[in-house]
Amino acid sequence: LTIYTPKPEQQAVIDRVLTEPTKAALLGHGLGAGKSLMAVEISKAFNADVVLVIAPLNTVDGWESTFTRQEFPHPFRNIKNSVAGKKAYADLEAGVPGAYFIGTQAFGLSATAKDADPETGKGGRTKWTNWVKVSKHLDVAILDESHKFSSRKSLSFKVLKSLTPKVKLAMSGTPAGNRFEGLWSPCRWLWPNTLDAAGNKVVDSSFWRWAAENCVLEFNPHAAGGQKVAEEKVPGRFVASLPCYLEYAAPRKPVDTYRVDIPLSPAQQALWDTMSASSIMWMKEHPYVAELPIVQKTRLRQIALGEVSFNEDGEIDFADDCASSKIDSCLKIIDREPGNSIIFYTDSARFAKVLAKRIGAELWSGQVSPTARDAIKVKFMAGEVKYLVATIASFGTGVDGAQKVCHTEVWLNKSFNRVDNSQCEGRTNRQGQEADRITRYELVSTLDDAKTIEKLEADALAMRASLTKGDTA
Repeated sequence: LTIYTPKPEQQAVIDRVLTEPTKAALLGHGLGAGKSLMAVEISKAFNADVVLVIAPLNTVDGWESTFTRQEFPHPFRNIKNSVAGKKAYADLEAGVPGAYFIGTQAFGLSATAKDADPETGKGGRTKWTNWVKVSKHLDVAILDESHKFSSRKSLSFKVLKSLTPKVKLAMSGTPAGNRFEGLWSPCRWLWPNTLDAAGNKVVDSSFWRWAAENCVLEFNPHAAGGQKVAEEKVPGRFVASLPCYLEYAAPRKPVDTYRVDIPLSPAQQALWDTMSASSIMWMKEHPYVAELPIVQKTRLRQIALGEVSFNEDGEIDFADDCASSKIDSCLKIIDREPGNSIIFYTDSARFAKVLAKRIGAELWSGQVSPTARDAIKVKFMAGEVKYLVATIASFGTGVDGAQKVCHTEVWLNKSFNRVDNSQCEGRTNRQGQEADRITRYELVSTLDDAKTIEKLEADALAMRASLTKGDTA
């Protein structure tokens, strides 16, 4: 591996963090900006001997590659619930020099205990880490994809508060997650006692005091305290008040977006009409009733993808030969893009299986093992596989390289999770993309499809305003 020299704009970020008095920074860099490169170079510049990376599990190979390539002077170790993983943790707790990695979920579970089910004896876990003790030896802690900690009530955030290294780095292209209030948790970890010029805490220890100061609050009888956070009062004011919030936007290619209106097939339309009107649909003379509004909405989203039916387990599913105007459109897009590799996105794992079979694609979902995914990626990169069908939740992080062979995307629907959508969009539109432009197809069959896209776009604009340093008055 050849060591990378940071670009001037990356080096400027590194230099700024090195001079930050609080020894903490929030890096809100976009996808493909080289966040891991900068984090490793910052660790080296601080002469760190003990570094901990907390990140999604499927990014471990990328982190190991970066530490190795950049010639970090100590070995890379993976902490996990295994004999070797627990030995790595013991070395970390003892202060043995190294770059240590732990998955985001494992981090929270490792420091908490849970009783097993008294009837089955399953589901229990034992606490086997002490992050307070680790902090005594820890030079740098790197919180990758820090939006994973945006929920202040999450187990992971409660454990994170006990981690107090000499230097703290939180990194995410979407640092607030899906809602502005998500900024409070990672920022509270970064600057728990930092004071502003007036002597007030930069990040109030009380979430609701912070929210009252920074956010528009709305009445919500179903929320705790009867209130919910709507949006930031003055977009950009909070991030402008932070001691060290940095953004470096990597160059992105222009995107040609084709929003294609596709009528439902007759079979889909019949199901859609009855479900939307009465929350009931008939499938081969068997009725299905959506008893709750959220269930009705879920079924309508499924019908927009393809004709639903009962599987052998009596569950709502898609038959391999189900009517689907969107599958028909995917086949037409393949004909329209001869020779081009294409990634097809959907939020439905069950529909993804059918789509992959019908168009002759490889399936990438949470139900596919990591080993199988690695093999699929190798074939996709080699051109042996031209089409991938990916579930949005599974493809967003830790998948680098697709941009080298693919510049065409097809979105059969969008996830309600805007962050997951954004992460997937960054798989092709990032450094290493050689095409002049990205081609994106968005398939719209119903008013619900259109409204979802419009809402996601509006939310993205609002969040962009809050993450851009603005008026601090």
